[in-house]
Amino acid sequence: MKGTRFKVRKHWRNAVYSNVWIALGAAAATWQTGVLIGETTLHLSFFTGFATLFTYNFQRLVKLTDRPEYAASGRNNWLFRNRRLLGILSVLAAIPCLLLIPMLSSSSLLLLSFSGVLSLFYAVRFFPIAGRLRALRDVAYVKLYVIALVWAMVTVALPVVQHEGIVFDDAFLLRFAERFAFIVAITIPFDIRDAGLDDPSQRTAAQLLGERGARYYALVWVALSLSAATALFVHDVYTVFNWIAVMISLIISAVLIGKTRSGNDEMFFTGAVDGLLILQALLVALSVLF
Repeated sequence: MKGTRFKVRKHWRNAVYSNVWIALGAAAATWQTGVLIGETTLHLSFFTGFATLFTYNFQRLVKLTDRPEYAASGRNNWLFRNRRLLGILSVLAAIPCLLLIPMLSSSSLLLLSFSGVLSLFYAVRFFPIAGRLRALRDVAYVKLYVIALVWAMVTVALPVVQHEGIVFDDAFLLRFAERFAFIVAITIPFDIRDAGLDDPSQRTAAQLLGERGARYYALVWVALSLSAATALFVHDVYTVFNWIAVMISLIISAVLIGKTRSGNDEMFFTGAVDGLLILQALLVALSVLF
């Protein structure tokens, strides 16, 4: 029994550390949007899942090369020791993305190009600031919001644009705002985790507000996400069951945010917090059955 538990924990850790888990989160969030707009987005879910797997592993490889001191911690030490695996996963993830591209509309490809450029600039140092090259993640104040913007573009805007074209009506803007706020909220715990590793010039939420202040700030974004979901319900875009599903997921998110500490185990962040994406998608999927 102990051997079985050990193997399960090992495979679970490997799935989380290799970014397979967060890739499933991206696929689930895209699928959630499809469920809510009443469109089949399975191919988009596969695309965003594999694209996330490629992007995150690529960023990890760049970070390990650019900031070798990151390899000292538990998770990053695992990443450092498994650099070859990350490279293989990146290549394998890129293949289905390339195969799925012909299924995307020209508007979707334009949107993906923009989000892809942001993701590249986020990881690779291109911008000369204060006498040295910096990536977007190094620029003061913007790290958190770039992440949320890219996630909202890929998991909300992409399914809508693919099926409805480029629209900027109230329903779209509220959906986008709801997801953007949700991603900001569940990304702030990672700022808390990385407060000691991030350069002070980045001015992350945890550096500016401290751990407690950052938790409260994250809860503000949870409230903003719930406000957007409530507006979607009031305007008859969400059913009452859709709204309840989102609300439950946000309450659970708030509980995890309240428990966030810099000394928490790594699996709390990359396992539980990232898993909120999958949880919300499952709850929303259940809500459409009523």
